Amino acid sequence: MVFCNNANLLNVFVRHIANNQLRSLAEVATVAHQLKLLKDDFFASDQQAVAVADRYPQDVFAEHTHDFCELVIVWRGNGLHVLNDRPYRITRGDLFYIHADDKHSYASVNDLVLQNIIYCPERLKLNLDWQGAIPGFSASAGQPHWRLGSMGMAQARQVIGQLEHESSQHVPFANEMAELLFGQLVMLLNRHRYTSDSLPPTSSETLLIS
Repeated sequence: MVFCNNANLLNVFVRHIANNQLRSLAEVATVAHQLKLLKDDFFASDQQAVAVADRYPQDVFAEHTHDFCELVIVWRGNGLHVLNDRPYRITRGDLFYIHADDKHSYASVNDLVLQNIIYCPERLKLNLDWQGAIPGFSASAGQPHWRLGSMGMAQARQVIGQLEHESSQHVPFANEMAELLFGQLVMLLNRHRYTSDSLPPTSSETLLIS
């Protein structure tokens, strides 16, 4: 299993710099602007459709894109998330749907803890309405930023824990089990998410405070 942590991200960035034979700080800045995270660095095989990348904590990270998509859930802390040149002040309960073509970065982080559930749309095999449940599933469009209340966070954490365990297994049908759990998570988020200017799905639900 490829470990998807901050050290791995640093190694990707350093290798990217070395491969481009940079000779100046200006060139480093240019490469950072062009940084692209690749499937081979985050997925155990070309059969794996879903994995979990922990950010404990999420450090400041330069603008980048991916050749995979991700769901981002913020568990603790706060910071600035710049997505496609739009800044979002993020804190516990924020949810983002990131398409491969989206560019984003993190700055001004303060004890920011989040998880990225990363996935490759072309590898998903379950016959689910992924397009309807995941904003921007097939293109960088739709509403990328949502919120979760305490109930949605608790249920999501439980499923993500199972997904993280299953996606690290080297046993028969591990990829299939991980995809089933991913489908459950996607539908759960679809049920509980709400926009920042609206009330949560259940008015009695306790809102999260960072």
